[in-house]
Amino acid sequence: MNLGLFLHKAISFLSFSTEVWMSLLLGAVVTVIIAYIIYRIQKKEAKEHKQDHDAKLERIEQLHLQDSEKIKVLYELIVQSQKGSIGEIEAAVLEEKMEVAAEQITDRDSDKAQALKAIAEKDKEEADDLLDKIAKREHDLVEVYELRAMNEYRNGYFSEAVKWYRRIVELEPDIFTAWESLIDTLIEADQRLEARELALKILAALDPQDPDLEMKTYSLLHCIVLSIDFASETDLVEPYLLKNAELVKKLFGSQSQEMGEIYNELGRLFWMQDKFKEAEEYYLKSIAIYKALKYAYDGITFTNLASVYSYTGRYRMALDLLDEAYASISELLGAEHPKLIYVLQSKASAYFHLGNFQAAELQMLKSKDLAEKKLGKEHELYYYVIQNLTALYCSQNRHEEAEPLVRETLEIQKAKKGEDSFEVGMMRLALGDVLSARGEFNEAEEHLSQAVVILNKFFPPESYNASLAKTALARFYLKTGKYEEARTGFLEVLHATQVSGRANTLEAATIQGFLAEIHEKLEQWSEAEPYLKSSISIFEEIAPDNPILQDILMRYSSVLAKLGRQAEADEYKAKADELKTRLDGQTTEHTEKTESTEG
Repeated sequence: MNLGLFLHKAISFLSFSTEVWMSLLLGAVVTVIIAYIIYRIQKKEAKEHKQDHDAKLERIEQLHLQDSEKIKVLYELIVQSQKGSIGEIEAAVLEEKMEVAAEQITDRDSDKAQALKAIAEKDKEEADDLLDKIAKREHDLVEVYELRAMNEYRNGYFSEAVKWYRRIVELEPDIFTAWESLIDTLIEADQRLEARELALKILAALDPQDPDLEMKTYSLLHCIVLSIDFASETDLVEPYLLKNAELVKKLFGSQSQEMGEIYNELGRLFWMQDKFKEAEEYYLKSIAIYKALKYAYDGITFTNLASVYSYTGRYRMALDLLDEAYASISELLGAEHPKLIYVLQSKASAYFHLGNFQAAELQMLKSKDLAEKKLGKEHELYYYVIQNLTALYCSQNRHEEAEPLVRETLEIQKAKKGEDSFEVGMMRLALGDVLSARGEFNEAEEHLSQAVVILNKFFPPESYNASLAKTALARFYLKTGKYEEARTGFLEVLHATQVSGRANTLEAATIQGFLAEIHEKLEQWSEAEPYLKSSISIFEEIAPDNPILQDILMRYSSVLAKLGRQAEADEYKAKADELKTRLDGQTTEHTEKTESTEG
């Protein structure tokens, strides 16, 4: 799991007063969820052009093919599908094609053909039985192991698939594709560090005279990038990504689909660094390439770009992109495909910030129903949906509706992941916030304190991410009047932003706003003023249209007035009014258009 990414962004958009912070939490959490889900899905984006797959499909449909040739083509398609060599959209289209091909294979190649058919249809039990029969008489253990690995991988049992790929490389240590499959499967099984170390080891050992050196280097660099946490290890990502960009230009061309993927990943990297202009630039480049190639994109890059727009306050622009993504995914994958969940959640965030709470809740409930129906309550996507829905309810003081959802999901994650898991830590944070808002401070503090202990286990002690969990507890202390404890916690987090090179980020601006609030409550206006001024400076540079900025401007105006600087106070109040007018202009007219599109 990309743990650093989630916690890194989860606190970033909390507003600067305890009275309004919950009303802005939804946007933050939803943005994080979208980023995380995008991260998972991007690993399966296409590596080959759609026309290449069309040619293979035509081969399957030629009735004159011998059964053995059909088996070979079917095998190739399954391998491509499971390894992400084709995009999810093509994979969905291929499901029917693979089943048709399997049906056409006669009993002359019985066991192997039927095993492939079972794998194609994700009938794991049938495939296991047939593979057991084959293993008893088959001398080619590598092929048997690969079929077993394929069966486990295709059914989502990645850790089991890893075991079989390990056996393959033990038998055939010189086969590059076997190592490549092992590394890819280790990443899917969340064994990322081992995958990265293995890829680096193989990369260093490549033969300079190998005619396939550049393609192998490209493949290994791609795996290394996928193994890195973009949030907590951003410094590691960029050199590998840029090196691979040069290889992609040489191997596939500057306008290739592969280059579009590189641009998408660069956009995600800059987004994580709060470099939104650069992120937007690369996402637009990626979209331009996909459109020029008439590649059947599935809305991923559009959703990425929409996240940038939402994060910088351009919510209506985000909604336009999300409508296009929703239409594309619905047309290509169906109206109930799980990919629609993250589009719906991102739309909920945009609607919420536009003040259309009814539309926001509608999108959120749609995503909850879809996640529960298609994935089940134990799936990680459902868990994130509940976190967002909880934030939505809490923002409207509907804590009685939020609490049972959080408690149920907490118990599910405890049973599934364990008491000390990241998911349980995050749910304890959510429950602590809910209970705090309801005035049940003793139990709230207990959950928040446990959450801090749990979440700190997942990051190095001196890292910025390790300090973020303290923010929730510091907010609790602020709310309950324990100002010195709150100040200590916020100062620790602010220090972490500085030593981690994130002093000029929205996270740092947020923490400074909380510190200013402590001094405002104590009527220490001179101490509050520099924190607010610094926070405003950061927001005006990074996200000038974000609604949070309006709250800071009004507070800064009030502090200046208390200090007797009335002319400056009037100036900042005028800025706040101007921003409010601009944001109010983003009306809810988009709702009818969206409902028409989704209808």
